[in-house]
Amino acid sequence: MRRSHAENHLVLRQLLRWPVLIASLLFLALLSVIGAKAGGVNITKATLRATFWGALAMALIAGIGTIVGTAVGSSSIHLRNGAM
Repeated sequence: MRRSHAENHLVLRQLLRWPVLIASLLFLALLSVIGAKAGGVNITKATLRATFWGALAMALIAGIGTIVGTAVGSSSIHLRNGAM
């Protein structure tokens, strides 16, 4: 039995959820290191602070999206409404 386009899209979103989250946090940390070096401040403290608050912000946004039942992006909206 073949999956519909919408089902394939949902499977892909589930597979990419963790890699995208991890990559986002790693790049946030990398940019924090660059900013700390440029600003001449303690790299470890600045990186931990920015990564922690960035992760918290992402979690809050994801939680609010889950509560409200919305996702960012037109494809998510189309899937929720049953269109393709």
